Amino acid sequence: MSFTQEQLDALRAARATGALEVSQGNERVRYRSLAELDRVIARAEAAVAGTGTRRPTHFQPVFDRGA
Repeated sequence: MSFTQEQLDALRAARATGALEVSQGNERVRYRSLAELDRVIARAEAAVAGTGTRRPTHFQPVFDRGA
């Protein structure tokens, strides 16, 4: 999932107040715990920074004849 800076700001604001519900526009999300909200914030920070955990899409084989 891709996050925007505005969504990340809304998540951080909710965390600062201890709220478990985040609203943005006509969308509302309720998290089960602050720990879950913290995990989502970490994912959002990685997505906004462009360092999300993605699997490599291509591998470069390396061959060695042992010489």
